[in-house]
Formats: sequence, C-alpha cells, structure tokens
Amino acid sequence: MSKAENSFVSGIKIVFTDRDFRTIFISLFIIGLSVGGFMPYLTVWATNTLHATSFQAGFLFVPMSIIGLIVSFYLASLSDKWGKRKPFII
Repeated sequence: MSKAENSFVSGIKIVFTDRDFRTIFISLFIIGLSVGGFMPYLTVWATNTLHATSFQAGFLFVPMSIIGLIVSFYLASLSDKWGKRKPFII
C-alpha cells in the first residue's frame, strides 16, 4: 500500500473510532445530501416563479460558491494559527 493510500485508510479509521469526528462526518454528510437535493429544486423554482432563464437561475449559485471559498480560506488560516485542529473543528 502506498503512503497516500495508507494515510487515507488511517484517516478513515480515525473518523469512525473517534466520537467527535464521527459526529462531524455524519453532520457534513447530511448537509451535503440536503444541499445536493435542494439545488435542482431551487433552479426549477427560479425558472417557474421568477421567470428566469436557466443561465440566470444557475447564476444564483455563483455568489454562494464565492462566499464558501472565502470563508473556507479564512477558517483554514485560523485553524493554522491556533495549532491543533481538533478543538477548532469541535
């Protein structure tokens, strides 16, 4: 097993053996499912209710992506400054 595969497997073991990481994993999984299921309906709603084109409805997601990117970089810089990441995640 390569070094990358070994670290991936050990990461999975940590997630499922540590209660806090398991809780974070389940929370993020449910959030991902809900966002993934909600986006197509939002696009259909925008085209029917607001009479937007498909391009305009899809363009609604651009600000959300940009804000998510900015917030991710900000939180990553905070976690790097604080040292240990586990308390920051919790």
